[in-house]
Amino acid sequence: MSICPCCGQRLEPLPRLVDATRQFVTNTGSVRLAPSQYLMFRLLFRARGELVTRDGFLQLIYGDWREVDPDWNIVDIHIKDIRERIAPTNYRIENVRGRGWRLVERRDEKETLRDQGRRQARG
Repeated sequence: MSICPCCGQRLEPLPRLVDATRQFVTNTGSVRLAPSQYLMFRLLFRARGELVTRDGFLQLIYGDWREVDPDWNIVDIHIKDIRERIAPTNYRIENVRGRGWRLVERRDEKETLRDQGRRQARG
């Protein structure tokens, strides 16, 4: 673990999440997320490589979501936005069709460049 030069606190190794500022910090920089996006990303980050379902995200956002009428599309919208924000990092959100999502580390520089090219092509 390293020590913060300004406050002397012990820092977790990179990558890490900073709850106070809703940031994801990696070797390549930091990404700030909106409150709901940060909650969802934190769930993905803590479960790195493991599947997170739509129900899991809805529970996180709405609590007991079965008692409300959630906007099912909200999860897809947040995932899209989170993907765009973490694009400069060496992580990506992988879709497991019909089951959920998981956060994975990019395998190499080619994969990073390919994903960035796809985003630019979409506009």
